Amino acid sequence: MNLADERLKGLDNPSLTTDERALLRCRVAADFIHTGQYEAAREALGELWRGVGERPEVKKMPPVTAAEVLLQCGVLTGWLGSVRNVSGAQEQAKDLLSESLRKF
Repeated sequence: MNLADERLKGLDNPSLTTDERALLRCRVAADFIHTGQYEAAREALGELWRGVGERPEVKKMPPVTAAEVLLQCGVLTGWLGSVRNVSGAQEQAKDLLSESLRKF
């Protein structure tokens, strides 16, 4: 079992707030992205992931959490868009990453 798998089990913790759960999902996704496991990263993001280039719903999140969600969705959009040859994915990834940077 690797670190990402161990962290995924942490999502079962009922004491996690919505914010903590989102940040944990982002950490796990980042671990998977760094090892090239893009589909696993997509699954780790759960309901935060809406698809390549789709903006996640972050309006009700604290700014730092929203920034992290946008960052991971942007990175994943870039990688999956490249792997799947999705037209316009790199531009969409750039937009998500830029929005993330503004929130940080």
